[in-house]
Amino acid sequence: MITFQIREASEGNHIATVAGVEYKGSDPIRVAARALVSAGAADQPWQMRRGERVDMHGASLFALAFTAVSETDTGIRTMLWARHPRAPADPVLDQLLAEFSAEWKRRRAERRSA
Repeated sequence: MITFQIREASEGNHIATVAGVEYKGSDPIRVAARALVSAGAADQPWQMRRGERVDMHGASLFALAFTAVSETDTGIRTMLWARHPRAPADPVLDQLLAEFSAEWKRRRAERRSA
């Protein structure tokens, strides 16, 4: 299980620490998850801790890394993450994202047809 420690930073940003590395931003846990996946981490459960308290947890590091969450007027929307077109290529991350995306779309189609 991967454990992310999170703490508040300035200006609405947060700092997530995992394996001694800090990630700062508005969603540092997903950035850290993508870095772990790119480095070869296996898909596994994860948890986010704020001090000693577990705030969030999930069954799949890949799902955390490859989804984005957006707040809309009608609620929370979860969507597939996409790399910025001008971002440098990352063959490991790109291959895993393609596989995850195909599975995501297959499951979504199954839910809609049920």
